[in-house]
Amino acid sequence: MTIFRLVRASIQLNQFIVFGDTNSKIKRLNNSGTFTYRFVPNNYYESNCSCGQSVHCNRSQGFYCTATECKVWKNRPNQTILGLVVSCLPIDSLLLSTLECFYNSSCIQMLIEWRSFDTTAQSNDSGFTNVTPLDPMRNTRFPPTIKLEDIVSQLFIEKWINKTNFTAFYQQCAPLTCTYTFEQRFNRVFIIATIFGIIDGLSLTLTILIPFIVKLCRKANRCCHRHPNDIRREVILNLCISRRNILQKYAKFKNYVQTLNLHDKRRFRPSSDPPTITSADILLIERQRFATRVFVIFFIIILLIVINVIAFNVSEYSFTIPFPSESTFESLQRKYSSKLSCPCSQTAVSFSEFLSIEPNAYHQICSSDFISFRFLNILWGSNRSDVYFKLIDGKVLSTQFRLLAALCSLAKSTVKERIRTLSNRELVTVEPLSRHSFDDQIHSVVSNFRRETPRDFRRTHEYVNDMLHANQFQNFLLTNWNLVTTSVGELHYLSTSPVSVNESGQFCSCETSSTCTRSKLQNMNNQATFAGLVVGCLPVHGLRLSTLECFYSSECLTDLAVFVNSSFVPSPLNQSIPSRFTPISPTPIGTLIDELFIESWQNSSNYSSYYSICAPSNCRYTYVERNDFVYTLTTILGLYGGLTEGLPIVIWGSLQVYWKIRERIKRHRRIVPINSD
Repeated sequence: MTIFRLVRASIQLNQFIVFGDTNSKIKRLNNSGTFTYRFVPNNYYESNCSCGQSVHCNRSQGFYCTATECKVWKNRPNQTILGLVVSCLPIDSLLLSTLECFYNSSCIQMLIEWRSFDTTAQSNDSGFTNVTPLDPMRNTRFPPTIKLEDIVSQLFIEKWINKTNFTAFYQQCAPLTCTYTFEQRFNRVFIIATIFGIIDGLSLTLTILIPFIVKLCRKANRCCHRHPNDIRREVILNLCISRRNILQKYAKFKNYVQTLNLHDKRRFRPSSDPPTITSADILLIERQRFATRVFVIFFIIILLIVINVIAFNVSEYSFTIPFPSESTFESLQRKYSSKLSCPCSQTAVSFSEFLSIEPNAYHQICSSDFISFRFLNILWGSNRSDVYFKLIDGKVLSTQFRLLAALCSLAKSTVKERIRTLSNRELVTVEPLSRHSFDDQIHSVVSNFRRETPRDFRRTHEYVNDMLHANQFQNFLLTNWNLVTTSVGELHYLSTSPVSVNESGQFCSCETSSTCTRSKLQNMNNQATFAGLVVGCLPVHGLRLSTLECFYSSECLTDLAVFVNSSFVPSPLNQSIPSRFTPISPTPIGTLIDELFIESWQNSSNYSSYYSICAPSNCRYTYVERNDFVYTLTTILGLYGGLTEGLPIVIWGSLQVYWKIRERIKRHRRIVPINSD
């Protein structure tokens, strides 16, 4: 609706003449046989409202007598039409009317019957006989008495219908994979096997370590209770025999390795049994020792592999925190940002919940006396018809500043509408943003909003102004086209010629350019120049090319009051009020209009409000680390116990199968077939 209001205000306040003489009529002045024609704004409305001074003039619509003999009754319609009004422009007449007549069959019939009022006889069109009134029983949110202006603002829409299709959405989404996690305790068999493995490993390890530790403690105890001289002698003696001991221990170790037999069952026999060794026993012992060596090799290889895997392997740990607070989320975000997942319980959050933005101040001209009804009426002056046959730049200035007042109001409503639109937008996040990301995104949104709001308005305003100039509409203040009279015999022809300006020595015509201006203003018999004030081809052009220099000067305002024959001198604008538009400078009013008269913006955002609405039901994070010493030790001990119990059995059984197969092959090769010959 911003574009509609802008176009409407531009047409209203540039004072274009329209068909039907609803906003102005043409008057003729006979000066000694020389005829001069001028447009005079209509004031045939309630309270003698003039279309030159107000856009709200209206009266009841009806059938008026237009014959010469009944003009005295021109303000009294012969028949009024229910709900319809007449205003300065057709669009205003439409928007200020209601649809009451079109719900009433009698009113519609009256329109048909009075259609030929005050005109020559016309035959009724057959289509008029079948006009059906609107149905008052139909469900509608617009009652018959509502103005069309309100219906138009709602785009005539009674209700909205929307449909959603999740299947179509899912087909377009088309996820490639789905990943899920679940929690489960270890099963009992695994726990029991692990416990027994650890117990077996600990028992074997302690069986080896405890005797060594006891011997070490006893030796340390003897060293502590010896005399120093004895210790020195023992050290010397030990040094002398150390080489011999090393050789002896090496020989013992070598013999231990060669004779190591983990499968020897004789160690479990009673000591009273005399040892008897047969050739079969010798073979068995050799095989048992070989199996032991194979076991040791496999045991060391497997143990080294397992130790390497466990010690250097990493484990992933997952934790879930229900209903995390804002501080908890920020702490987790700092530590586990790449592995953190906190799904929002509400993914769409309205900007109005956490963002506030509005103009901090508008330019003071929009709240000054210079757009007040009193000041505008002083500039306008008298509405007598004879006044319009003289130069009336005071009325042009009044129109320009009426347009300024309308643009101030339109700028404020535009900003409010854009803010409302922004507030109704939603920030969609599957997971809550971090505070830093939130601030960055809000900064981007606010920057774009502050840049695009005046830019869009400026583009629309420029487009409307260009269209008004290109279509060469006639202004009844004659700022762009003059009325020219030519006579041929008794016939008088009324035509138009473009207004031209040649103040600076450079010719400029409103026919080809919209930037023609003149600064020498004339009002009745007064002529003057005011700093920054100019008149253009249209009121909007003169307004945009003017500056506010005069309105900051008491002396200039006094001269302006004299110019329009008024004793009222408005207060000047305050130069001490900070402004980004330099007061005393050639900054045109068009720049203020393009910037929507906004001096500065203020905005604030609340991350806590955003987070409280997002409200993640839980936060799940994972982290990876190497296995700790306790886990590594318990795993190795459990594996050690399992290997020492299970691996010898597997190796011994496998070797026995191998040996039996090998013996069977050997016996088969020894069989010699007997020749029957």
